[in-house]
Amino acid sequence: MPVAHLDYSPTDAQQLASAAGHRVYLWQVGDRPRVRHNLEHPAAIEQMQYSADGRWLLTSAGDRRLRLWDANSGKLHQEMAVSTKVARMVMGDRRIAALGNDNSIQVWEQATGDRIARLKLPSIIAAQPEFHAAELALNPKEDQLIVVLGQQGWNWNLTTQQLQSRFQVFAEAPNLPEEVFEPNDPLEASLLHQARPKPRRPQQPQPSMQVFARPTLRFSPDGAQLLATRQREIQGQTILEAQLLNLHSGQVRDVLPDQRSAVVASQFSADSRLLVTVNQAGQLNLWDAQGRSPRQSPWEPFSRAICPPISR
Repeated sequence: MPVAHLDYSPTDAQQLASAAGHRVYLWQVGDRPRVRHNLEHPAAIEQMQYSADGRWLLTSAGDRRLRLWDANSGKLHQEMAVSTKVARMVMGDRRIAALGNDNSIQVWEQATGDRIARLKLPSIIAAQPEFHAAELALNPKEDQLIVVLGQQGWNWNLTTQQLQSRFQVFAEAPNLPEEVFEPNDPLEASLLHQARPKPRRPQQPQPSMQVFARPTLRFSPDGAQLLATRQREIQGQTILEAQLLNLHSGQVRDVLPDQRSAVVASQFSADSRLLVTVNQAGQLNLWDAQGRSPRQSPWEPFSRAICPPISR
């Protein structure tokens, strides 16, 4: 049975989970890899995710169940029923949230497995959802839930179970230059010019021509800002995008305007005023996360450094 999912523990490089068919294997890797636990499921595994502290493993299977396992002992801790196939799930320190293919969102308490909220995306907005590009994020207090689906975003208050705000991310598609063949021979160029149709206004790329990647979402420690980064492929070209959303004002700011390499890590300072990003080229940028407004010029990092390559 081929391996369908693979995930390392975020806190222990020696702990690895792999899923094949109906089973999840918890591995102790190293010089002599061995299977520590075999987590049997009644249906095929669809998703799995470690908790941030590496203590728990959350799985989603085809029997419409979420299961929370103790990653150390391999024992089942909680089992939660869902109404449809899970498109995306997220696990915080206290709560678990899942987005279903029927546009429903369910939230559970991790300790008891009790469902505390059942939300619904607007049917008009989610008529043709892009579940492959969906992402969920819980704020540090875990009383707010962010859902990003394609270019649409929703901010839910889990205490009142009300939609607090709606926003757009990565809404503007860049204009790509049209490739035009120009022959060197003057006669051939003249004939081609006569046969060429009159130029038309460039059209925006159709949705079918755009390939969206799942965004990465990170809250600031104060829960007031959300950093969203992703890659988008349009007509064979990869576009790197990053935006910062102020959840209080709803303002969205483009960041990393000159980024030429994908962001591989990002982190807010403890006071949420600074943002550090590192890209694949090894460039470290330090940004002022609160010092610019959308009406001013695009962000510029006020400190840059180059990280030495990591030997493997």
